[in-house]
Amino acid sequence: MNLVITNGGIKSPDRANCTIRALALTASIPYETADKIGKEAGRKKNCGFNPYKLLRKAKGYGIKTNKLKYRSITIQKFLAKHPTGRYYATTNCHAFAVINGSIHDNVIAKPLQRITNVWRIESNRLNMLRETQSF
Repeated sequence: MNLVITNGGIKSPDRANCTIRALALTASIPYETADKIGKEAGRKKNCGFNPYKLLRKAKGYGIKTNKLKYRSITIQKFLAKHPTGRYYATTNCHAFAVINGSIHDNVIAKPLQRITNVWRIESNRLNMLRETQSF
């Protein structure tokens, strides 16, 4: 299991911001933009937030989400099944990014911990980056 311990270059005094951090990392957008999306969706500083509400609001910013149909899968099995792509995943009370088969998070995940929800993420920013790299 690949684990990248990172704060995503994010320097924020905000706590309980895993939903915002995961969105910033998976959609490849600045933390400030992800935080703005969270505030518009109703998130308060230093409080956790509902990922469904956050991702619904993110659609208005050109971020496409596709919820995968997993009721409960271990992190280890999910990574094996999805070696490429960008995913926003949640466990009980935590959200994190999965980017090309590696977990990007600021805490250590347990391989047998169960993912409760997962969305594949596409954003206009990612598409623009792909277009510039193809030249």
